[in-house]
Amino acid sequence: MASSGRVRNGSDILGSLDWVIFPNNKWIKRWDVVVLFTVGVNMFIVPYQLGVSAAVNVTRSIPWMLCNMIMNVIYVADTIVEFFRAYRRRDGHLVLNLRTIRNHYLRTWFVLDFLSFIPFALTYYLLGKSISDDVDEPTQGQKDIFFFLLVVDLLKLLRVHRVPTILASSDAIVKFREK
Repeated sequence: MASSGRVRNGSDILGSLDWVIFPNNKWIKRWDVVVLFTVGVNMFIVPYQLGVSAAVNVTRSIPWMLCNMIMNVIYVADTIVEFFRAYRRRDGHLVLNLRTIRNHYLRTWFVLDFLSFIPFALTYYLLGKSISDDVDEPTQGQKDIFFFLLVVDLLKLLRVHRVPTILASSDAIVKFREK
């Protein structure tokens, strides 16, 4: 019986499955490769921006800012996809109920995923542009704000939590390992 007290028929159950993204879906496997690539690129870009360039590239370069924004859009889309993606419980059973999928995601990775796509690159760019328009050299307070935003941007690296799941479920990677 459903929680509303009525008996669900087969068409109700099948209709709710229309929105579930199954792990063996070809589209989701391609999407996982895109996310894996983006996470890999971020593993180099974010530390570079923090340690080497100190946000100079992001604040003064539109291509760097656009690269960061594209990755943020991918992360936003990935977060939305996770609300519809079936998952396996520890006992191996595939969870297909949308409410359960969403509640599980909200309780586990949603907050960290949400924090990872806040557009800090755009903030750097806009803040850096306004600072460079006003003065030749930023003040120590402005430098501290940049540094704080860069450190918070390290939250993007938390997306690495998806890598083991993607590697385990990706046919392309499994076939590569078998060769």
